[in-house]
Amino acid sequence: MIQKRPYGNFPLAGLKDRGQRMLSTLALLVAFVLPGCQTLTIPRIDPTGQRIFLPDPYRVGLSDVFTHTDRNGLPTRSGIFPEPAYQVPPAPPACLDGSGNCKNPLCKSCCSKLLADKGERGQLLLTPLHIVAPVGGEVVLLAGICGEDGYLLTKEPLEWMLSPDSVGTFLEVGDDLKGKPLHQWHTKVKVEKRDVDYAKGRTSSRETSITRGTECKDDDILLKKGQTWLSLSSPTEGASRVTVLAPDSEIWDKRRQTATIYWVDARWVFPEGVQTVLTGQPATLVTQVTQAEGFVAAQGWTVLYRSLNPEVARFAPNNSEIHEAIVDDKGRATASLVNVSGNAGTAVIAMEVIRPARPDQKIAPLTLARGQTLVSWTSPKLMVQGGGPEFGTPGELMTYGGSVINVGDMTAENVEFKIAIPAGMEYVSISPEISPDTGTRTPQEVIWRVGPMQPRQKFDASVVVRPLSDGVQDVRVVFAARGVAGQTGAPLVTEDSKAVTVRIAKPSITVSMAPADGVGQAEIGKEVLFNVVIANTGPVALNNLKVQVVSDPGLQEATSNQNNIEQAIPYLGPGQRRELGLRYVVRREGQLLANLKVMSNDMTLGTAQGAARGMAPTPKIPGVTIDVVPSRESNDLSIRGRREIKVIVTNTGQTALSDMQVDVTYDGAIEPKAASSGVQEVPNERRLSWLAPAGIAPGDRKEFLIEFTPALLPNGTMPSMGQANIRANVRTAQQVNATNGLTLNIGASNSPVLPGGNSGNNSVLPGNNSVLPGNNSVLPGNNSVLPGNNSVLPGNNNAIPGSNLQLEITRNTDPVFASQPAIFNIVLRNNSNREERRVILGVTAPENVIIEGLNPVTLNLPSTYPANGVARSEPIQFMRPGESFQWQLKVTPRIPMDFTLRVEAISEGLERAVMQEIAARALPN
Repeated sequence: MIQKRPYGNFPLAGLKDRGQRMLSTLALLVAFVLPGCQTLTIPRIDPTGQRIFLPDPYRVGLSDVFTHTDRNGLPTRSGIFPEPAYQVPPAPPACLDGSGNCKNPLCKSCCSKLLADKGERGQLLLTPLHIVAPVGGEVVLLAGICGEDGYLLTKEPLEWMLSPDSVGTFLEVGDDLKGKPLHQWHTKVKVEKRDVDYAKGRTSSRETSITRGTECKDDDILLKKGQTWLSLSSPTEGASRVTVLAPDSEIWDKRRQTATIYWVDARWVFPEGVQTVLTGQPATLVTQVTQAEGFVAAQGWTVLYRSLNPEVARFAPNNSEIHEAIVDDKGRATASLVNVSGNAGTAVIAMEVIRPARPDQKIAPLTLARGQTLVSWTSPKLMVQGGGPEFGTPGELMTYGGSVINVGDMTAENVEFKIAIPAGMEYVSISPEISPDTGTRTPQEVIWRVGPMQPRQKFDASVVVRPLSDGVQDVRVVFAARGVAGQTGAPLVTEDSKAVTVRIAKPSITVSMAPADGVGQAEIGKEVLFNVVIANTGPVALNNLKVQVVSDPGLQEATSNQNNIEQAIPYLGPGQRRELGLRYVVRREGQLLANLKVMSNDMTLGTAQGAARGMAPTPKIPGVTIDVVPSRESNDLSIRGRREIKVIVTNTGQTALSDMQVDVTYDGAIEPKAASSGVQEVPNERRLSWLAPAGIAPGDRKEFLIEFTPALLPNGTMPSMGQANIRANVRTAQQVNATNGLTLNIGASNSPVLPGGNSGNNSVLPGNNSVLPGNNSVLPGNNSVLPGNNSVLPGNNNAIPGSNLQLEITRNTDPVFASQPAIFNIVLRNNSNREERRVILGVTAPENVIIEGLNPVTLNLPSTYPANGVARSEPIQFMRPGESFQWQLKVTPRIPMDFTLRVEAISEGLERAVMQEIAARALPN
């Protein structure tokens, strides 16, 4: 078995016993020279063996030297010749982990031990086991042996032996104590090379490196603690089999290892760099392989070529991915590589140099070297792009643009770009212009001489043409390019083309313009809506149509307040129709006309006329009512109770009421205790008054609350049963008023009892000008924002179940005032994973709310206004998944009022529309 030496990892092992003897001698001298100085202290001995003495404060007194204790701490014997303090060296301090970060400063050596390479117990480690080396080179082998704890042992003997059938000789065996005679004299294991095929070595006790004598450190070999090394060389080809043996190991199956070195007399040079070849031509690969220091061809050896990109290149003549080339008498192994894709590309070629088998030396075929090279095929490649309108009409100006791009990776020479038009079309203009040096032009084609084009370079050109034929015909506009590769020999031609098919036909449309719902009259200041329908009844699509409407001075377009407006229709396909809603404001009485015409390239395709009659406005009659009612449908008031009274003012007229004053008077039998905010009390007149300058809109109402209690008699007693009258009056700046009243029955037994007794008798409750509990604001619905105002109604921002569309509407103007525009934002989103087609958005507003405009924000799409209070977008032909569009809705409430706006969206794929609403209140201006 391998013997583990105690404290083998501690450099000062064995010094502990010597330290004990020195300490005893020192103590004896002190006893004779300094009698009585038993309080003198000296350093303690280091029990780990790392050093002789421990540093301060680890000290011991002389009495401790001469007094010894047993393992239980009891004194044993003292005298001039004390017994050793330690019979057996204690184990070194344990380390907490193998990282070297020990909390105990005395355990660094054992931590360093843990950092050594670990292996299987008793295993002999040798590297490398197989290697190919050039003849005349020097190979270094490393070896070490593991102890019982699995770590490399130091100062262990190893023996190196070269088999009799091997070539080569040992050069040097590693000795970490070389140059240190004193250390070599103390060591038990000697390092020596006994012969060219036998040597003795010793595993190192420290980590070092083997340098090859050069300034470069990259070729140095790191020798770890517990390893040793051997170097050997051979001047001839063959195999060297080196066996290393651990003689002290009793584990026979693990105490030896054998390494094999194959010595080869060969030199090889692989193709270097990137070989660039013109597309369509083969590439030749040559690997040079020689022997005898590069002077003799390694004839008969093999170079194996492998294409790692067979989709780009393969080997001729068999179109294979692998090619074996035999080294000829000139030392060359040649392969021919062809581009199979026909396009530019790069192939990676892997190469291996293989020495054939040597039966006489019992050596199989041997791969000596591997390498890679790149072959790149390059060429110019022209790509043509072009486009323009696919439908046209005679006389229409049509623009066609195209470009040529060199998408290859080399320059294209003598490039020409052409745009050709058919008979029946004429050129109006070309860009860029050409001269006799830069191109040619005929009635049917334009050719630009571009010249050389670098890789990724682009050339753009365009033409404007006019169809001349009146009949229906399908023609083609052709874009083409041609160029060559600037190489000697046969030029490599590159060309590309693209064509656009165009249908030319005379346009045919129908146009109609009529008042919506047959209502062709409106009062001055009111609006009239015209429905316009434009239908393409011809066989070709119409592009860039312009709709122009000129109206009489008394009929102005509602949004722009102009009498001459224009609207564009970018595209109208065959059989398609476009509906427009045009809103006009009547400014004078009488018959008013609006003339519409549809044009294409300043050519009128259709006309229509709409008529409306302006009428004098009907006077608006104001009206008001006032009601006095008990809060709980009872006119009874108990002696000690309270009764809440509501005064309700309602605008029953056709116009808003302003500067409204409400007065409430009451009999002396009752007195008010609380009232709505803003009240003014006149006690001597027994009157309460409210002033509301803002007034109320038609159909709206205001409520005022008063709480009454019975009044005490002058002598301080409670009144007897009786009645009390309450009278209310309202008057406004519109010279309308109303009066009403209520009689309370005092003393009824079923009336509620006042809480708190009679405190506050003969006077309005403390804080008379304050409001009832919770009455600091007008009652629900009165001059306050409706529930849900300033926010979208429940369900907003969510699509209906099963819907693919989602609507959102939010208010951008806050607060909203009568007769002033208010802005609302509308967002429509496609939440599905499929495309929606022909999506239409619609908005509905109530009476007295004018839709000023439904203006798109994120797309150029007009809106129509088919009726009062209705706006509708033109159909969105395609709406991709996740796509969203936004509109800005502008409305103006005519009067102070509560109103609700409804927004709907529908598409071809929905069975019913998606709907959202938002409520708002318009305050008086």
